[in-house]
Amino acid sequence: MRHRCLAPFALYLWDGNAKGTVHHFQKVRFNKKMKVEGVTHGKIGGRGAIVFVDDGGGYQALWDDDSRLK
Repeated sequence: MRHRCLAPFALYLWDGNAKGTVHHFQKVRFNKKMKVEGVTHGKIGGRGAIVFVDDGGGYQALWDDDSRLK
């Protein structure tokens, strides 16, 4: 039986410190059908991007200079 996640995926940035300060990127939204299972940072064509992959084989890229990340 496959479990269904009812909570929407959201993007947060952790500062890496023990205190655990996080920043929620409220303007970054994902399709309700996208169930993110992996995220990484890299370059696509020399341009920095955050790449999300979902368990259905889909993906989404968010460019480093996207205004929603500010």
